[in-house]
Amino acid sequence: VLQHYPRNARAHDNLAFVFYQREEYPLAVHHYRQAVLIQPARVRTHFNLGFLYSQLRRYDEAIESFKTALSFNPNHIETHFNLGLAYQKTRRYQEAIGHYRTTLRLDRRHFKASYNLGRVYEEVERLDAAVQQYQALLRLDANFTKAHHRLGEVFRRQGRYQEMAAAWTTVLRLDPD
Repeated sequence: VLQHYPRNARAHDNLAFVFYQREEYPLAVHHYRQAVLIQPARVRTHFNLGFLYSQLRRYDEAIESFKTALSFNPNHIETHFNLGLAYQKTRRYQEAIGHYRTTLRLDRRHFKASYNLGRVYEEVERLDAAVQQYQALLRLDANFTKAHHRLGEVFRRQGRYQEMAAAWTTVLRLDPD
């Protein structure tokens, strides 16, 4: 298709996805970038490019791609989540908190955003907020082992040893291995 229509953004987008699946990342980046040069408002392409940059640990470029995607669709849930993740990876915790909270405002059952928000609260020493976040997550899924584990860890850091023991006992009950 590109031989006959070299300015076809969708063809570049599709080809980029094929290269991504084949782990030919430089070619995937090239074709995603071509697609957005041809058709700058392609939200999904900006998202895919940001996701690819994140996987390549090129977080500053990922952040820019995600921000561009949000400029065209400010309510794109997965873009907010992945932007929060990129900010978390670069230790820009306040920005991460904002995007995780936006993700949860748009989808209150987004488990990964809820869990990651708890982790970021731990990083910035907002331990009470982390406890509240993990407890909210456990109200959605009482069997989410990682949340029980993190809750126990936060309780340990707070010196709340009985609550820590209860959380970690629950982890062992849910996952004896």
